[in-house]
Amino acid sequence: MVAVTVERLIASYLDRLNLPYKHSPQRKLFIIQYVSKSGREIPVMIYYSNKWIKFFVIAYNENDIPAYIDRKILYRRLLEENFYTYGVTFGITEKGSIIVEREVSTSSLRDVEIFRTYILSVLSGMNYFIKEILKL
Repeated sequence: MVAVTVERLIASYLDRLNLPYKHSPQRKLFIIQYVSKSGREIPVMIYYSNKWIKFFVIAYNENDIPAYIDRKILYRRLLEENFYTYGVTFGITEKGSIIVEREVSTSSLRDVEIFRTYILSVLSGMNYFIKEILKL
């Protein structure tokens, strides 16, 4: 699928879901502000190429992890969770942001509800990271 077509498809799905977004065509990135039940705004990023779409959220900044949490154990747990957790994976950026991501083929985006599920999966993964892995 051509990037312009992918770009239009993502924009149309976000419009249909009534989710306001910012778009950076140069970076091939959409950003939506998901508002949680508590009113917290959570940026959900959607990066795209011709063949892949990556949905991701920044779950936590490495520098903000409480000192009592053993980093070695945390990183091992994240690697284990990548194997056991369905639908999302955990990663860390070069700037120390712990992310939850879902990468899918552009050919799998056949339906707006599937698209919505991908957004919700990274949000659910973020919640799981905070409540079950960090136990905050």
